[in-house]
Amino acid sequence: MHHNTLEFANYRPIPKPANLPLGINTEFAAGFEVKSEFGASVPCRLDGETGALVPIDRSELDLRRLRYRLQRVAHNVLGYKHRIGFCHRGLGHESNGVHIRKSGERHSLGGLAVCGNAWVCPVCASRIARRRAEEVRKLIISAKSSGQIVEMVTLTIPHGLGDSAKYLADSVASAWRSVTCHRGWNAKGGPRSLPGIKNRAGLVGYVRALEVTHGFNGWHPHLHVIMISENGMMKHRVRLWELWASACTALGLGEPSLQRGVDIQDGEKAGEYLCKFSDDGELLQTKQGDSLRWDAADELTLANKKSGRNGARKPHQILADAEFNHKDVLLFREFAEAFKGKSQLQWTRGLKAWAQVEEQTDEEIAEAQSDTELVFMIPYFFWKSVIKSSAAGDRRSTLVRLSETGGLDAVVRFLVPLVNMPFEKIQDRITALTYEELHKSE
Repeated sequence: MHHNTLEFANYRPIPKPANLPLGINTEFAAGFEVKSEFGASVPCRLDGETGALVPIDRSELDLRRLRYRLQRVAHNVLGYKHRIGFCHRGLGHESNGVHIRKSGERHSLGGLAVCGNAWVCPVCASRIARRRAEEVRKLIISAKSSGQIVEMVTLTIPHGLGDSAKYLADSVASAWRSVTCHRGWNAKGGPRSLPGIKNRAGLVGYVRALEVTHGFNGWHPHLHVIMISENGMMKHRVRLWELWASACTALGLGEPSLQRGVDIQDGEKAGEYLCKFSDDGELLQTKQGDSLRWDAADELTLANKKSGRNGARKPHQILADAEFNHKDVLLFREFAEAFKGKSQLQWTRGLKAWAQVEEQTDEEIAEAQSDTELVFMIPYFFWKSVIKSSAAGDRRSTLVRLSETGGLDAVVRFLVPLVNMPFEKIQDRITALTYEELHKSE
């Protein structure tokens, strides 16, 4: 659909259901719809500067709503003592209120506490994965520009229906440590001995990502490793498989097959056979504007969010099913316990410095607001009413949606029945707090 075919003259305000107080119909409050060239209605917002109707990316609206809903499900599944219980609900450290921030046309919440858990929290995972994908993509671009070979190595282990998630997750990590500590990997070589794979390939470094699925044969953790080298790993695949098979056998896992145990793909072409999934429905681009497809960076950083293949489910799919299925509740709890404290992504020492990638923890990424600007602030008293009213349906995504489509007026109208205060009083308190925040450094 081409949005430039939409005409302002065709708009119609979206009707509100009868017998509802002002502000309750939050889904399309302060919004518009226009007829597209194919006759379907397209949700739009009114640009206050140009007076034009700008179509809203429906996929992003649905994904944002889904993330908040699944976070609430995870909260119920993992218990109220889990850190996810305060994530994007309570105020952050030294925060005076809840921020509504924007980056381009997209608004988001800020000033809130975060759990920074990339495994179980859909909201934090979205922010963390996007940032990590940028880091890995920067590494790949740097490697290509300096003439290095980029490859994605996938390593799998034998597993059975009765194997626990923790046992397999610990085992796959131990197997990789055994490989990288073996002289067949590290040996420098000499007059009477061959160098190890690392030195024969001229390895600059690698990024290792842990992924897990659950299917008919139980849990299936495996590794994706982006390797940067001068000579490439493909010619050493059989030797790498020998080391990997030996490590797996020593741990009692059984021997992985040569066909499935070790797979090596060109790092830029890894996405050609993988299920495409873009976290926010956006075109993948570098900061220079170069378009990129789903690639090795996304395979590493979004692997636990995209759809599984052959009936296998990723953790967030299990979480979605856990809303209605008790067996999936138990599965997600097992997953959360098994991967607690484990790193999704590990870089070899010095590789980030080589690629000029800044060091940031998951918590720092989840809290980051440096690339956004403050629109307005909501007092915590009002925010508590939003949280309390979210028992039946999460209203946080609705609040952000209203800010994007109708600005402060739409948000205030939404708050009127929740806090039981006049429109003008709510607006004055938000305006005063926003003014204070914007000028506190002066």
